Amino acid sequence: MKVKVISRSVDDFTRERSQDLQRVFRNYDPSLRTQEKAVEYVRALNAIFARPFIGAMDGHIDGVSCMAKNPTQLKWIFSGAMDGDIRLWDIASRRTVCQFPGHQGAVRGLTVSTDGRMLVSCGTDCT
Repeated sequence: MKVKVISRSVDDFTRERSQDLQRVFRNYDPSLRTQEKAVEYVRALNAIFARPFIGAMDGHIDGVSCMAKNPTQLKWIFSGAMDGDIRLWDIASRRTVCQFPGHQGAVRGLTVSTDGRMLVSCGTDCT
């Protein structure tokens, strides 16, 4: 009886320092992965047409970078965009309730206080 054993060098998988990343060996040879392009195409289509898509909330000029929900009003949600705009949305009607001129740069984070009376935002303009 023949037994084949895979042997690997320990030096290839040992990190020099504890802060170094672990090495991951992958074979990106297209001849071995012939269906990769088709698989990525299917994943992209599934992401685009994933359900449930209820509706788009149009209003921001640039891309939305962060969102926060109001804990006291479940139908309201805040969104911050890359152009510095902060909006309060009514989800039921999909309309902007209020618009705040938030930051000079992108809005990077939003949070609402537990009582729902205060909104705090942070942006790339450091305010």
